Amino acid sequence: MPLNFPTAPQERGRNALEVPAYEVNYGVVPNVQLHLVLPLTASFAPMGGPTNFGMGDTELGAKVRFVKETKRVPRLASSPSSSCPAATRTRASAWHNWYRMPLWLQKSWGPEDRQWTSYGGGGEW
Repeated sequence: MPLNFPTAPQERGRNALEVPAYEVNYGVVPNVQLHLVLPLTASFAPMGGPTNFGMGDTELGAKVRFVKETKRVPRLASSPSSSCPAATRTRASAWHNWYRMPLWLQKSWGPEDRQWTSYGGGGEW
């Protein structure tokens, strides 16, 4: 399942970059994987203004597969996640929570050595 890093905070006239990020994924039981993302964030002001570095907003989530893919049935999974604001209020943090609740479908077909896969999904943010 795809995992998207949270969008770095942006303020009028500033650019932000979240890199590097430390990511941990841990399978707790079959078909369930927990994940944690800890990004370092830099916020740049234009025209040589101040640059802020700091811990970005932490992402917590789980990846859950509900239905395993078979010859006729697609895989069905979800990866709900949310953010926790950084401990210190700086311009490196968006300083607000967000939540995602996506639903993903995936289906593969063809011989194993030349297999085609199609997937997609959507959800609420």
